[in-house]
Amino acid sequence: VMYRLILNELTGVIPAYLALAGYPINFLGRNNVYMTVIGIEVLQWTPFAFLIMLTARQGLAGELEEAAAVDGATGFRFNTLVVLPVMIPTIIIVAFIRFIDSFRVFDHIYVLTGGGPGNRTTSLSIYIYKLFFNQNFLGEAVAVSIMLLVASLTLLFAGLRLAIRRNGR
Repeated sequence: VMYRLILNELTGVIPAYLALAGYPINFLGRNNVYMTVIGIEVLQWTPFAFLIMLTARQGLAGELEEAAAVDGATGFRFNTLVVLPVMIPTIIIVAFIRFIDSFRVFDHIYVLTGGGPGNRTTSLSIYIYKLFFNQNFLGEAVAVSIMLLVASLTLLFAGLRLAIRRNGR
C-alpha cells in the first residue's frame, strides 16, 4: 500500500518531485508499471541477498587471505581468484531462492495494479487469484496451482541434484 501512495501519479511524493524537476513520470501507467514492479521487488529483496552474501564472506577463513597475500594476490585478483570461487555456492543459493520466490510474486502486483493495466503485470499468482475469486473457475485455478507447484518442485529438485553432484556426494 505504501508504494501505491508514494508512486501515485496525482498524490505521490516521487512523481511530484520528478515533475518539479521537469520529468513527469506515471510509474503506475501502462508503459512504466512493469519496470516499477521489478524495481520494487529489487528494492525489497536485494538487502536480503546481500546480507546472506556478507555473512558468507565474513565466514571465509583468515588463512585464505594470508595465503593469497603470500602468493601476491591482493585487491581485485584476491576477490576474483579466491573469494568469488568460494562464494559461488552462496551466490547460486541466493539466485535459486530469488528465482523460486519470483513464482509467488503477488502482493506488490495486486496492491499496485491488480494485474493491470490490461493483463500487463499479471503473474501466475495473480492469474490463479483471478480465476478462483473473480471468475469462480475453481477447477482451472487448482490445475494452474498444481502446475505451478510441479514447476517449482522440479526446479527445486534439479537445483538440489546439481548441488549434490557438484559436492561429489
